[in-house]
Amino acid sequence: MAAGRAADLARFLQDNARWLVGGLVLCFASSFGQTFFIALFAEDLRLELGLSHGAWGSLYAAGTLASAAVFMALGKLADDVEPVRLVGYVFVGLALVAVAMANVTTAWMLGLVVFGLRLGGQAMMTHVAVTITARWFLATRGKALALVSMGHPLGEAVLPALAVLAIATFGWRGAWWAVAALLVLVLLPLSLTLLRRPRIPLGRPAAAGVAAASRGLGGRDWTRAEVVRHPLFWLLLPGFMVSPAFGTALLFQGAHLVAVKGWPIEAYALGFMAYAACSVVGSLLSGVLVDRVGAARLLPFYLVPLALSLALAGTVDRAAVVFVYLGLLGFGTGFGFALVAALWAELYGTAHLGAIRAIASGVGTFATAFGPGLTGLLLDQGVPIERQLVGLGGVTFLVCFAFALLAVHIRRLQRGLGPAPDRA
Repeated sequence: MAAGRAADLARFLQDNARWLVGGLVLCFASSFGQTFFIALFAEDLRLELGLSHGAWGSLYAAGTLASAAVFMALGKLADDVEPVRLVGYVFVGLALVAVAMANVTTAWMLGLVVFGLRLGGQAMMTHVAVTITARWFLATRGKALALVSMGHPLGEAVLPALAVLAIATFGWRGAWWAVAALLVLVLLPLSLTLLRRPRIPLGRPAAAGVAAASRGLGGRDWTRAEVVRHPLFWLLLPGFMVSPAFGTALLFQGAHLVAVKGWPIEAYALGFMAYAACSVVGSLLSGVLVDRVGAARLLPFYLVPLALSLALAGTVDRAAVVFVYLGLLGFGTGFGFALVAALWAELYGTAHLGAIRAIASGVGTFATAFGPGLTGLLLDQGVPIERQLVGLGGVTFLVCFAFALLAVHIRRLQRGLGPAPDRA
């Protein structure tokens, strides 16, 4: 049986390599707008521009909030614009922002750059990857999303060390010039080559090269207007804000936590290897389980790794815990990627998935601003980071119980589904 599954996976990878690798490249490129990467430059930026912890956190929060607001409008482009063209726009825009970061001289300019990095990298790059993958794969959606999401841990595994090396060699500004060159000269041509031809799921006729959608609750495709009037959407959304808010805060304050605990910075950098490895495991496990039992059944377990990570980071002083709490954080991040993306498609279909995800992901981006902003302000008020993390962990455990109740409600709604979608 194991040999048969391995053969099936090998065949799946062989048949779909171009689309899977193309999505993976997009997720990897999103790293340049992710908190873990930007935070590597935090001390240089604060010192050069004379920013306090609270000022930097607030500036980062403001840029992120602005990007979330704009993303809610731009996210619909994933439904309306040809994927390969949209990919080109996003790559060029992100490269231009990287050039701007290399030349930043004032706090207000830094705020604009943060806005651009968060919009082009963290928001749009990931959004395009998830939307086209969820639309192009039906029966194997969970597996495909899990494999595409490998671009995130790949970036988390290799980019921190490369960034530190680039900063030591060229300075922090030179490192951002290198980012711009990598985006335009390597990642853009690669992604355009891989994604120029859409994947058509078997049994799904498509017009103009666009795959038909799979349906959601009630056996139909929901519009964005219908989704925002559906109570379930608003019940789920606050819980989905927890991971981006609290996980981002934990990463954003990582350098400060290391200093307070007295841990070697080298141990923290190596901890991202554990983060990346566990993210891969979590994502693959989630992808398999989503295809087998559905995303709704996994909801109660989604935030457990994050809750444990926050609790350990706040209470344990031994340096070895870095590998444990970052490993748990990575596992939870990977596990949630395929789960959340697949859940929206299961509930509301894929015809308008770009517009629907734009709202949900935009709110999630708002949450990534909330975490760093709150923790930075509390630090300025004298609240120790350890105490903050313990409190955030407690809130996360409570949300796990709320998700367990919602999972039961979702299963009841899904019993009224129409005919199963065609398999592909």
